[in-house]
Amino acid sequence: MDSAIYVAPGMSDEIAKVFIDIKVRVPSNNIKIIIDSNPQINRLGYGDINAIELLMKEGFKISKVDSLRIGVLIVDGSAWLYSPVPLIVEDENDIKINAITVTFEQAFELIDEIYEQKSEKNIQTTIFDTNQNVIQEGPVFSPEEYRKNDLDIAKKDLEVRPPKKFDLERQVQVYTGYFQFVELSLIGMGLRRMTITIPSKLLAVSGDKVVQEKLKTTYKLINENSKLSGKDIEDKVAHLRKTYTRSMGKRLGSVILLKNKEVFNQEVNKVRKEIIKFSDKVKTSLENELAYTKKEISKILVPVIMKNPPDDLKGIITTNKPSKKIASEYIDEEISKFLPNVEDLITEMELQSDFKDITYEMLNDPLFQENIQKQFKFDNLDKPYKSFSAVKLQ
Repeated sequence: MDSAIYVAPGMSDEIAKVFIDIKVRVPSNNIKIIIDSNPQINRLGYGDINAIELLMKEGFKISKVDSLRIGVLIVDGSAWLYSPVPLIVEDENDIKINAITVTFEQAFELIDEIYEQKSEKNIQTTIFDTNQNVIQEGPVFSPEEYRKNDLDIAKKDLEVRPPKKFDLERQVQVYTGYFQFVELSLIGMGLRRMTITIPSKLLAVSGDKVVQEKLKTTYKLINENSKLSGKDIEDKVAHLRKTYTRSMGKRLGSVILLKNKEVFNQEVNKVRKEIIKFSDKVKTSLENELAYTKKEISKILVPVIMKNPPDDLKGIITTNKPSKKIASEYIDEEISKFLPNVEDLITEMELQSDFKDITYEMLNDPLFQENIQKQFKFDNLDKPYKSFSAVKLQ
């Protein structure tokens, strides 16, 4: 080998060692290495930052370019275009075909395009062999140098957010291809307060035990025949859980098969539409119930107030006893102080569905593994299950 040009998102330890081996017999200016300097490359599994550090320690000049996702390799007069394998997605040992042979000129054209240089501005560069014979000529490219500062920035970034174990991550993706965690929550379906408290001063104005017994200090806002129950919706939500989700235990929550997710979401949206209609119905009914309650309390207390007005009313009327009109207005005002508004009685009704993916830790959770086998015993899921439970966390 007399020359080598390597262009790729990153570099593995194995390739770095190859370059170190050929360094003793290949002129240093005949070895060109261009990579993507973004540390995200390493998190995706396109290379190892340690390989770059090793090459820099060995004196290799490395160049950098942004957003590089293809590979070009030129060795002497031969060239290849290839697709680097992101290990977070695939095992490179499973890849059979990911490269094609191209001409030397085509390879340099591609490298030229990477740096967005126009062909008329290309400067000819000459590559020599160890005897200073011309091997090949091609356009020069002048990317920025990858310096020690770039290496330090990348290493620090990777310390804060290190790459995942790619074999585990790939298996997580396969496993997530079957399941997701889902939490289905129905909130705001209950009324906040079903009773109100009658102020003691209104109770004290009458010694009539029948009246006091009738009011009983508290007064039911919703009568027994009220049709404000959300049981029908609660039953539909329970049916959704039973049909589409399976419990992995109280600590872990429930999972759903991804093949059912779309239909599940459609059913959830149907229930949400029913909740909107029900909420409007509840508000209208509560307004009517509150109006009825106010009328009933007034009907009981107005005669009592006319006979025995409270002290605060006596002080502002010119007669000893208030008229029915005054008593009614007084009661209406007092009732408005303790009778809640519709907004005070109900919360916003909502059906929430939250999805979460499987994690590394969950793959090795014995309870999760046990319940997956138990809940999905009729399907052929033991293959991915067994491969995951065999994975060893370092």
